[in-house]
Amino acid sequence: MKSINQFYNKRIAELKSIKDKQGIKFETNRLQRITAKRNNKINDIFHKISRKVINYCIENNFGTIIIGYNRAWKQKVNMG
Repeated sequence: MKSINQFYNKRIAELKSIKDKQGIKFETNRLQRITAKRNNKINDIFHKISRKVINYCIENNFGTIIIGYNRAWKQKVNMG
């Protein structure tokens, strides 16, 4: 995912530089296409990861998946 974002940022910087030199004020179709392609790749990666997690849980008979932030995490933990 990091490489996808790095390539995206590099390509967007190149295209925006060209756009600024030409005096174009609005977002071009090429910029919109590259952004849509990046978003699709990121969504695909997240979907594949979530599918693998769910399949693992089903295979190992886990009934509940809890996602979120636990405020009490690491509070009053006895490490020894």
